[in-house]
Amino acid sequence: MQHDRMPRTGRGGPGRGGGRKAADGVVGVTRKNVTLDAASIETLRKLGNNDLSLGIRRAAKNFRSKDKEDEMRKITYIPVNSETGNFRGLGHEYDSHADAMLAALTDGEGKFERNDGYMIVVVAGRQVYCAGSFLASDKEAKDDVIRQICRSLPVKDWRFTTLKIERENGVIVKIDDDDDPGLLAYWEDRLRPAKL
Repeated sequence: MQHDRMPRTGRGGPGRGGGRKAADGVVGVTRKNVTLDAASIETLRKLGNNDLSLGIRRAAKNFRSKDKEDEMRKITYIPVNSETGNFRGLGHEYDSHADAMLAALTDGEGKFERNDGYMIVVVAGRQVYCAGSFLASDKEAKDDVIRQICRSLPVKDWRFTTLKIERENGVIVKIDDDDDPGLLAYWEDRLRPAKL
């Protein structure tokens, strides 16, 4: 007597570890094939306590946390006269030290421009300062130009500088890497009218 059998599909039954919960309790996981070099595998296994998938998830979580932290924490620079404490460049804040320092030196009138790939400082369409840079990255070229300018500054211009302001969720948490409460309160009050 013959028994009727289900046709073979070419697939095996449940695999080893099938249905096992993820070590970190995460649900809704999807299997993916990834290509990794040996060093990355070793690093991710260490991060995941010898579980490669867990290591990848932890690395992704750390990356997401860093992005969120960067969104919450913002660093800007404001040009100032260090002798008087007065703002320069109409009190505008800049995302880089180089842009803020240029605003301090030119009271907001100078700007960086490329001339045939050469980064220079221009005021009212004319080059000022004998400084320039061919560095490809705009940030590095601006920093290079500012370094050259600062090395050749006359003594009277040493009073121009920048103030580094670090905010977290819009609240000032550090001024020039100092978190003294009195200093923060002072600049919080000073910066309010400067933004008008």
